[in-house]
Amino acid sequence: MRRIKIEIANIYCKDTENFFSSDSVYLLQNLRVSDTGITNLEDPVPRSALVNITEDVDINDGQVRRLPVVPGRDYNVIFDGTIGENQVVTGSVYVINHDFGRLSRRTSLLQAFAWFPFAQLFLVFLVLPFLFYSGILNLFVNPPLSGSFLGAFGIGIGLFLFTTLFPFVGPLIIKALGRLDEDDYLGGFVLTVAAEGPDIEVIGFDLNGSDGIDLEGGGRYSGTSGTVDYTVNMNIVRFD
Repeated sequence: MRRIKIEIANIYCKDTENFFSSDSVYLLQNLRVSDTGITNLEDPVPRSALVNITEDVDINDGQVRRLPVVPGRDYNVIFDGTIGENQVVTGSVYVINHDFGRLSRRTSLLQAFAWFPFAQLFLVFLVLPFLFYSGILNLFVNPPLSGSFLGAFGIGIGLFLFTTLFPFVGPLIIKALGRLDEDDYLGGFVLTVAAEGPDIEVIGFDLNGSDGIDLEGGGRYSGTSGTVDYTVNMNIVRFD
């Protein structure tokens, strides 16, 4: 048995996919231990790759970045385990630019709006009293309405109902936007790492866009052919 650790050394961006802003890059991968390695990038993207989704990193032209490191997890480490002498670590790695598509594929979109109860408390106890006593409501509605407690109360109830319903309506809006603006597929590559080899190995993969790629079971990552230029550098560490 031999321990293998595969990590992202860095991501170099020569040309982003977004024209007016930086890209927000994340990875999908379905690396696993096998007796034989795969030779072609898996298309469509297996659903199993979604389990290993990383956090985003913002990157612009000419920049070198690594994926985020958070307490308890380093997203740059995409495999760390032991394999037998005749086994390999193999699988596909997909590099994606984050648009609305990723949010639209959340397991539970209600999680994206878990902060709304706090927004309601902020609205009721801070925003509405300020609007009522400052007279700012007079700028938007007739003075008789804004100058009365009943008017402020009615506006408050309307806003409260809106923030109550939005966690249920919001996911539908996000799903619709996700279909209109899917995440962009910057490119992918196949990794096959054997137990035998140098203790430390550095390899790089150039990504120059794609024609897009489907997601198993439905969904699609948009194409980016001719619009991007990335290099993903990997460290492969073999422990005795």
